[in-house]
Amino acid sequence: ISSSPRKGGNTDLLCDEFAKGAAEAGGNVEKIFLADYNLDFLSEQGANQPHDVNRDSSEIGRIINKFLEADVVCMASPTYYMNVNDRMKTFIDATYLAWGDPKMGNKEYYYITACAQNSAETAEWCINGFRGFVMCTENPTERGYVSAIAMGRPGAVIGTDYMKQAYELGKTINQ
Repeated sequence: ISSSPRKGGNTDLLCDEFAKGAAEAGGNVEKIFLADYNLDFLSEQGANQPHDVNRDSSEIGRIINKFLEADVVCMASPTYYMNVNDRMKTFIDATYLAWGDPKMGNKEYYYITACAQNSAETAEWCINGFRGFVMCTENPTERGYVSAIAMGRPGAVIGTDYMKQAYELGKTINQ
């Protein structure tokens, strides 16, 4: 799930490399680029009666349904103010519509972030944003992450070791 605001952005490029490695490892890979969707915020109705909301009737609901069917999820977001960005947070919040569904649990997770600052600590806050969501699900397994730091300029990640790290991490999905 790529929440990069632009296709070909640093986070999105890393997500592509992860997907390439996962596909080569035999994974059935589908990339969801959140900017392609009209993401509805969780409404009061959804928050108060999540099981009464027809998830098939909205784009965010259809993404949640795909999430529920996945065994392995890679969540990719640029680091914004030491956290995941608005698109990723909207997706995370909307998963509340599936709360209590047994398919919310027992998933393996990978995380990717690209951070403009040259600070591993800043990027780690974003990774912890993912973890905050994942630890609320049943029986999650964290499999690894890539934190690309000092990647503020568009395309900065191209040709870096971070691209190789994302690719190699994707190749671990069946291990």
